[in-house]
Amino acid sequence: MKGLMIGVVLFLVGSALAVESYQPKESSSAYRAFEAQGRAIEARVVKVDVSRGTVTLELANKQRKKVKISIFSKGDQAYILECAMVQEFKSSRFKMEFKKELIDKTRTEPSTGIRRDTEKFQYDIKIVNGTALKMEGITLSYNIFLEQEELADGKNDVNRYYVSGEIPLKPLAPKAKVALSTKTFSIYSQKLAGGYSGYSSGAPTHQSGKSKGAWLRLTLKTRSGLTAMKEACLPKNTNEIFSWQEVEKE
Repeated sequence: MKGLMIGVVLFLVGSALAVESYQPKESSSAYRAFEAQGRAIEARVVKVDVSRGTVTLELANKQRKKVKISIFSKGDQAYILECAMVQEFKSSRFKMEFKKELIDKTRTEPSTGIRRDTEKFQYDIKIVNGTALKMEGITLSYNIFLEQEELADGKNDVNRYYVSGEIPLKPLAPKAKVALSTKTFSIYSQKLAGGYSGYSSGAPTHQSGKSKGAWLRLTLKTRSGLTAMKEACLPKNTNEIFSWQEVEKE
């Protein structure tokens, strides 16, 4: 068995291989040098099987070989584990679910004859690490897109804005879950109270607000710089209607 393993190592030596970062939009360097039992190897990581302690590598000629992770240097083993973490992060075993929750509802009279109902919301988020790996280096970012009609002279003005935030996640143990929440946001609807038939300016008698959608991103960045991203939207076409707004640092 030892002779077979050395034969695999010798087969890999001198072959041109690329490193796969598992990131569809941004990738690390195409090639990476590994060290296996004192020999230099250029390799592209195709798949990591942590439970069996193996990694599948692909040569420049597209031939693939499955070898033990233990034949590599400590630094390369750590890198292969990062590849496994990115691989598992992108799988269906690492999940994100969220929904909008009503937090509070109040009725006020901001001025004579106007009745306003204000609703306060937040999105509750559940992240499930259904993998067998400890996951770390993950950040949650979000944008919530809102629209609010406001009373103006003879018309309604429409204010379109967004609420954004960023939450660095603590390391998640295998099979662990974490519950998070976005910042709260409010929308209101208002109309003329009884006894008033309209505004002297001719403005509409009713103004309303809407939550138009939420767009969440999970970003993974490993110590060596590998990156991957997962996104989710409610409604599902939110990312087709709106543009992502970078989160402002507070």
